[in-house]
Amino acid sequence: MSRELILEATPFGARAAILVDGRLSEVRFADREAPDIRGQIFLGRVKRVDATLDAAFVDCGVGQDAYLTGRDARWLGEHERGTPIDRQLTEGQTVLVQGKRAASDDKGARVTADLQLTGIYLVLRPRRGRIELSGRLVNSKGAEALRARAGKLFPNGGVTLRSAAADASDEVLQAEYERLQASWHEINQTAEKRRPPACLFQREDPVERLLHDILTPRIRQVILGDQATLARARTYLEIWLPELAKRLTCTPKAFEASGVEEQLEQALTPEVELPGGGNLLIEPTAALTAIDVNGGGRPAKEVNLAAVSVLARTLRLRRIGGTIVVDFVDLANRRERDELHNALEAAFADDPAAIQLFPMTPLGVVMISRERLGPSLAERMQRPCPTCGGHGRLPTLRHATERLFAELIAAGKSSRGLRVALAVDLYHHLMTEASAAWRDFAGRHGLKPPKLVPDEALPPGHFRIAA
Repeated sequence: MSRELILEATPFGARAAILVDGRLSEVRFADREAPDIRGQIFLGRVKRVDATLDAAFVDCGVGQDAYLTGRDARWLGEHERGTPIDRQLTEGQTVLVQGKRAASDDKGARVTADLQLTGIYLVLRPRRGRIELSGRLVNSKGAEALRARAGKLFPNGGVTLRSAAADASDEVLQAEYERLQASWHEINQTAEKRRPPACLFQREDPVERLLHDILTPRIRQVILGDQATLARARTYLEIWLPELAKRLTCTPKAFEASGVEEQLEQALTPEVELPGGGNLLIEPTAALTAIDVNGGGRPAKEVNLAAVSVLARTLRLRRIGGTIVVDFVDLANRRERDELHNALEAAFADDPAAIQLFPMTPLGVVMISRERLGPSLAERMQRPCPTCGGHGRLPTLRHATERLFAELIAAGKSSRGLRVALAVDLYHHLMTEASAAWRDFAGRHGLKPPKLVPDEALPPGHFRIAA
């Protein structure tokens, strides 16, 4: 099975995609201006302790106070699970916490005292004293032997082995452990010198953040969209995955050249074809995502099993989270329903999001709860159409800006003297919210920004380039 990572810079940061045997499996984005709070480590100050909510509100310097539950706070001391929050924390107390969930709507960010520093093979959890295995390793055949091996390598505990650790040598694991421990030591030293609120640890570079989040040893090749991005990737990989650092290539307009752009557009359509016939029809609503399995006349068991792998890939690629209701073709007996459930468990085994599967009902409905890992792909790349009252979807202004830059980069020096006509909404976006990204991206690629003019005749989000 061939796995490739495609990574390219955008006006707003960077984006990355994983191709498995040429098919788009996953896509992620990292912004330069607004890095994800998840994973950042803060020196915060407790502003308020609410015994009724069993939570504290912590000023981390990120705007609205972050939310720290009693369960997540217990790692600050030797507290048993269930210890009330007002017996753990006091107002004004300084705490070292880590972002767990980004702010959304009117809710502040959520933080935890169970700190984690993640590597390729290991997760250092300095406030825990035991060896743990990731969910994918716990039920593997060699789980106990791997746990015993880790106990000898890391006698002080505080380590979770990721799935890639099973195939890594002792030397590789020990070297990564020492790098993570050095980072933890540096964070503690910085905390002693700073006053809250302060951010003590974050990966500021978008390319580095994406590589850190998405890389696994199973990736055989990395394709970068320009030489500057390639250089940044090589610097990072020489530390964390030296073997992969030797397999970097540069391809201009990498997303388009590798077919990712086309597959991204297909991933926004409501219909997904099944191998052998039939399809999935996907309908997102405010409360849940409904998915209908259409068999196209095929036997029920055959089409349902064909839908399983496509369903797992689709949810991961489209970043669909929350409650998902799948209406499979009805199955005649309990044995076939159990077989489908087992196939679903196997298909979701590699999903980075937490998954909960519920048994099929007699009517053929399966409920799935999938952890939300940020906005869905549709939310990232589309917006409601103002003309039809929100029933249709348009590319987001951000996505339209990225497409415009891709075409200007392809034109290179010949972009000088060009005239770009923009829909009114896109012109306003480039003059306001995206103005800094516009100037920065043009400068980094040595482009002289062409003349921009608004054109009321163009549909929302569209542009036209002319000499």
